[in-house]
Amino acid sequence: MSLGRRVIVIAAWVPVAVTLALLWEQARRTCPDPRAVVAGLLSHADARPRWRNLSSFGNDLEMEKWQRSGALLARAGEWGRVTFRKGVEYSGIRLSDYTFGPARVRDWSPYRVLKWEMLAPSNVTRPLVLTVKDVGNRRFSRSFTLAPGSAMAATVGLAEMNPFIDLTRVTEVYFFLQNPEVDTVVDLKDLRLEGGGADGAVIGTPCVVFERLEIPESAARGETVTLHLTLSLTERQDSPFMLFVHCYPEHERSVEIPSHRAGYIHLETRPFLPVPQWKPRAPQRLGPYAVYLPRSIPAGRYLIEAGLFNDLSPGNGPRGVPYHGAYDYGGSFPKCRYTDPQRSDFVIGTLQVR
Repeated sequence: MSLGRRVIVIAAWVPVAVTLALLWEQARRTCPDPRAVVAGLLSHADARPRWRNLSSFGNDLEMEKWQRSGALLARAGEWGRVTFRKGVEYSGIRLSDYTFGPARVRDWSPYRVLKWEMLAPSNVTRPLVLTVKDVGNRRFSRSFTLAPGSAMAATVGLAEMNPFIDLTRVTEVYFFLQNPEVDTVVDLKDLRLEGGGADGAVIGTPCVVFERLEIPESAARGETVTLHLTLSLTERQDSPFMLFVHCYPEHERSVEIPSHRAGYIHLETRPFLPVPQWKPRAPQRLGPYAVYLPRSIPAGRYLIEAGLFNDLSPGNGPRGVPYHGAYDYGGSFPKCRYTDPQRSDFVIGTLQVR
């Protein structure tokens, strides 16, 4: 091979080598088995390990993953020593290192528990609070009481978080003390996710199951369509949930606020047989419900959403948060599982509006 051809071949392989090096470095930082991760990325296969390190506090790079808010963070061997400052309302640290994935979020759904170690070498006058937030700014919080000189291994099951946040779109992890009375030192170590599972697997048991929708395939503007839908419970519910039904053009799906969608039709009603009287695993056929299609709405394919909500809870009302195959809202929405894995966002069917 001539010298010129050798130069061309070498130049062609340089971008490939750089790309592999970057993949290797990213995998080395975030996963215990970088070879499997790189192989999975190249083959488009899921190569996630059964555990994932979020922060080990073992080097300066790990320390820089955390943002400080009224707190100091320094290395203490393999520990991260946090000094929560007196007089700061919410003194704490926030994990700000976002690894790969769309929208700078983490997918925690393949895992089952969040673990770490804690040590309180000095006086602690306030409980340490863990807060995990998702992309919709919903949050899960848990307080931990530490005695001076005590050490403990903390474990939080993700099933406990699941009713409050979207585990497929986790954005932030906080540790903080509220209004520390004195400067308080707490050591943290090895924040990690453990327990393997399929991507997108639902943790916990959904309590509301969608069974069937009965509605015409199409209707003209100016007409009234009649619909029935069938839901069932997996366990008894004491809350007097109401039913909501939304109908809006498919191309408006990306609009986050439902009422801002063109042709938005909203229906809410309390089932004739109150939800607390529903027997578990006994399908309830609801309806008929009459939905008028105004002449002013645009023609096209409409999506139909349905679900239950508690109108007595604070912050009630539909929230346009994308879940896939299962819905687990805190607050006004109960857990809801749809039978068709292709459905998402509470969508249970479609209607062609002529």
